Amino acid sequence: NDDASRYPFLTNSKVLRVDAATASLFPPIIGLDWFEDAIPHPDAVLADLVAYIVPEAIANKTNSRVPFTRNIALNEQPVVIDSSSCDSPFMTCPGETAPPTPPPEFNGCIG
Repeated sequence: NDDASRYPFLTNSKVLRVDAATASLFPPIIGLDWFEDAIPHPDAVLADLVAYIVPEAIANKTNSRVPFTRNIALNEQPVVIDSSSCDSPFMTCPGETAPPTPPPEFNGCIG
């Protein structure tokens, strides 16, 4: 293919998108985890990029988090996150008390 020879990212099968983790809000509308979690977790964003650029650098990766990026050149599919994926609708620091549960209509983690 003529295009693959001109573009190294096609030759090396490295075409990344930031939609590896999605939420099916109101099909066909989806939400991207990238917009919610990438900014407060730059270390996770860098780990995703390193996993594609220098995979041997993180060979012992034990993180079970769904990555932000996927390689569409390798036909990697996004993971759809739904209410069954939620452990808790609250993010609290150790020693903090979680706020009261919001009403179901405002709680995205209750199916």
